[in-house]
Amino acid sequence: MGFGWLLVSGCLYIFGALLYANRIPERLGPGQFDYFFASHQIFHFLVVLAAFAHYTGALKALCYRLSASTMC
Repeated sequence: MGFGWLLVSGCLYIFGALLYANRIPERLGPGQFDYFFASHQIFHFLVVLAAFAHYTGALKALCYRLSASTMC
């Protein structure tokens, strides 16, 4: 019904927040991630993916709710 997508979105939000809070790529290679693949950029990318997963889950739930049969 779409609950799996909502779980995926929650995991992506949490994973992105943990990466950003711990500054994971920058900590492993100081000076190497100043312009590309910094934790802030990865965080934003994961937030966009999480929003897409949340939208997909909500759309699946709406299709399930509006249809008599679960053929969405």
